[in-house]
Amino acid sequence: MLAPSAGGAAGGAKGQGAAATRGAARFLLPVAECFDSFYTILEELQRDSWPCAADQRPPRSTGVALSAAVSLLEAAHRNFGARIMMFLGGPCTQGPGMVVSNQKEETIRSHHDMEKDNNLCRFVKKVTRTLTAGIWVAFFSRMATQRYRCSQATKFYDEYANKCVANGHAVDLYSCALDQCGVMEMRKLVNQTGGYFLIAEAFEHPTFKNSLAKSFASDDKQNLRMGFGAQMDVLTSREFKVCGAIGPCASLNKKTSCEYSSFI
Repeated sequence: MLAPSAGGAAGGAKGQGAAATRGAARFLLPVAECFDSFYTILEELQRDSWPCAADQRPPRSTGVALSAAVSLLEAAHRNFGARIMMFLGGPCTQGPGMVVSNQKEETIRSHHDMEKDNNLCRFVKKVTRTLTAGIWVAFFSRMATQRYRCSQATKFYDEYANKCVANGHAVDLYSCALDQCGVMEMRKLVNQTGGYFLIAEAFEHPTFKNSLAKSFASDDKQNLRMGFGAQMDVLTSREFKVCGAIGPCASLNKKTSCEYSSFI
């Protein structure tokens, strides 16, 4: 997978960035230059010819696919508006980001399974984090804490969500399957990057088709109605402290006197 190397001097970093862009050009091209080939590939797509046992789920490496997409965009278009669109037809069953085994007799974890800590939660790491519950701007309000479980898959997807935020890229999740796809573990990919999230029964469902077409809506000048890389700074008086934000955003990790000691 392609990944940006650490830069040294300004000239060296610029040269490394140009080299990375040239390397990524093997995989990323403007639509105008590859439309015919891309359309031909889509027309010739077929179901996986490898047989899958009736009592097993198809092998899916969602985490590996996400890693490849993030690495390509990070190498070629860092800090440049871009989207990663993930079309999920089922849960990840192998590799990083795995949320359930490929055996259909084992159902994917539920909230009740997490409370009971049974065998269906063996992919969930027994680690707890502390969440702080409170209002967005608090007047030194009392904060309530609660504990929740953090899975290995959640940690994996959270790390790539942070990478996408740093690179200025958005991630869209289109989950179209009757089975759960592990969206709980991937929630930060959408929540922190400002992407789209859609659940439907199948990719042939009108809800999916209409929503996908609407996501590419354009204005009178044929510009896509999208925005990337927006930043917001909140400055408060001494009596108030910021302890979080509501909505699809992520912290800039800037330490100021306006921040509260605990965060939502």
